Amino acid sequence: MSKRLILIHGRSFKPAKAELEAIWTEALRYGISRDFGDAKVGQFEHVDKELAYYGDFSNDFLLKEGVTYDPQKDLDDRRTALEELKRWNRPDFAGETGKSNYQKMNGQSSMWETFADFADLLPLAALSDRIISRKLPDIEQYWNVDGKFGSNVR
Repeated sequence: MSKRLILIHGRSFKPAKAELEAIWTEALRYGISRDFGDAKVGQFEHVDKELAYYGDFSNDFLLKEGVTYDPQKDLDDRRTALEELKRWNRPDFAGETGKSNYQKMNGQSSMWETFADFADLLPLAALSDRIISRKLPDIEQYWNVDGKFGSNVR
């Protein structure tokens, strides 16, 4: 049985599938080489990889919601982040050190994305729903079982 790696991106705007997949594959390849050596990279190369991509739906939806997006800046930021991550050693990713390093990076997740991750934990569900619908319209529509965006992504 062959191994298969399925990559699934998160919310918000995304570059084109080929560009995102190339960056992710390079990041994985580099991390495997750094942590386990070139022999494991060879194994990685023989694994079937598939990116479950729905960035086209997210991008269209968010643009229609009036959210601005600069695709070239996004792509440049992702490439810059990858080059920065390549300078880190394995311990730089772990525990509080990793968390602190990540938070210092340019382009790291916004507070609204972090809020969305923990919104279900908030005791004031109605308040969290209103904030999510204003600041993260794609999240709200993803969970809307009657919505076209959520159906397309799922």
